[in-house]
Amino acid sequence: MTPLLDWTYSPFVALFFAFEEEACIDWQDKRLYEPNYRAVFVVPFHLVNKDGSGDCPPPELFSPRREITHRLSSQSGVLMKMPEGKDLETIVRCRFGDETSASNPNARTIIQKIIIPNSDRKECLKLLNKMNINRMSLFADLDGTAKYINSLWELDFETALGALPDGCQ
Repeated sequence: MTPLLDWTYSPFVALFFAFEEEACIDWQDKRLYEPNYRAVFVVPFHLVNKDGSGDCPPPELFSPRREITHRLSSQSGVLMKMPEGKDLETIVRCRFGDETSASNPNARTIIQKIIIPNSDRKECLKLLNKMNINRMSLFADLDGTAKYINSLWELDFETALGALPDGCQ
């Protein structure tokens, strides 16, 4: 466990990470399963990171101004360091509890969960790959390249690496 949460400024990178793995782990039953839906969370950092009280300290954002790792910059990454013993939902409820649509018609959305059906997972990954959002571009190392090539086979084995015309050797 770590107090750092990985986020990205790119909705397409977030979508890639939501769909990247074919199966998920049920930690309670200790088994793999294919979910019916995937989720992407949207959080406006400029709101969550504003000054807070002692009871509700804000998370600290870390977005390096210069490149410290290829991964962080290629993923448009930002890290959120959570206050000790707090999760993001608890912090939002504590700091923005009075901003509900029931009590305030102009309430801001602080956390938004976008639910996406898993049925189009492969098509989504193919489209992201055409946008150069894939394992090789997000993890620019040998491991990322190898996993990228394997993912191409999973997405469309017949045309993953191109095809040679008949008679070519």
